[in-house]
Amino acid sequence: MIDFGFARELGALTGIHPLALFALVLATHAGLNAASTGAVAKLNDLSAVVHIAGVVALVVALIAFADKRAPSFLLLASTNRPDGDAAMGFGNALILSLFTFTGYDASAHLAEETRDPARGSPMGILSAVLVSSAFGYALIVALTLAIHDLPAAAADDHAALFVLRHALGPQGGSLGMGLALVAMWFCGLSSLTSASRTLYAFARDGGVPFSRPLATVATSTKTPVAAILTVASISLGFVLVSSLVRERVFALAVQVATMGLYVSYGLPIALGVRARLAGRLTRRGPFHLGRWSVPVGLVAALWCAGVLVVCSLPPNLGAGGVLAALAAGLGLLWLTRVRGRFQ
Repeated sequence: MIDFGFARELGALTGIHPLALFALVLATHAGLNAASTGAVAKLNDLSAVVHIAGVVALVVALIAFADKRAPSFLLLASTNRPDGDAAMGFGNALILSLFTFTGYDASAHLAEETRDPARGSPMGILSAVLVSSAFGYALIVALTLAIHDLPAAAADDHAALFVLRHALGPQGGSLGMGLALVAMWFCGLSSLTSASRTLYAFARDGGVPFSRPLATVATSTKTPVAAILTVASISLGFVLVSSLVRERVFALAVQVATMGLYVSYGLPIALGVRARLAGRLTRRGPFHLGRWSVPVGLVAALWCAGVLVVCSLPPNLGAGGVLAALAAGLGLLWLTRVRGRFQ
């Protein structure tokens, strides 16, 4: 999904068809992941620098050169909804932030390749949340204040590029979008890394079909090549099929996948809180919240539930229904078949 978003925005800049760009960038990410864990680790380190430096550059440019609205514009209720419902419009607008505010769990997925993971993984999650919050909010504020034609920006398929070009000029806007695209490329690379490690881990424990080949690690590169190629192939196939059928199918799948991420966050947190309250979970690792673990866990689980509500508001009722049906089907599968054999 990230790579396809990257391809769409790059296609808007270059005029190249997004599907061709998507296939190229996905192949690049798969090749890098399969070739070397060391190279991907160095690129991920560079990614953090690019994300922070790119956001700072965009915010400084917008503050220095854009014709900005007054800060009070941030507090105005404005909506392009036909019914004029500003509250519902605000709820719908939250989906963009909720979609991008994911992926910090990659620190846990890569724990086996991390030094001192009992401390490093949770610190990675915390730092990702804090840094993303601070710099992401600064960029959103700067972009929002640079919007002068709100209906036109809302109607444009590439709203960020539209705002940047009008705020910084055609060349400055394209350069600013280029910085964002570089960050998106790095994000797609790390997302494929995280997804492949998740698939590999489930396969190693016999938790998915074709577990034996998916759980193999190449002796030369020490990477789970089969899992990497499978994730990349599924992504490519899904984008190609959905683009041929209907773009709405892809959009619906993006919504359901985003909601599914929050289900995967919220369920283990809620179950952990339940086990701790029942006295069944008493062992703590070197990194823990002590007596704050239960209240923080409760707030986190409620937050995830709130996200599911926001993502199911009209006009996204279909995504909520699809997710509920999938959850019911997977729950039934767990109770009837998987529960007795999966360790």
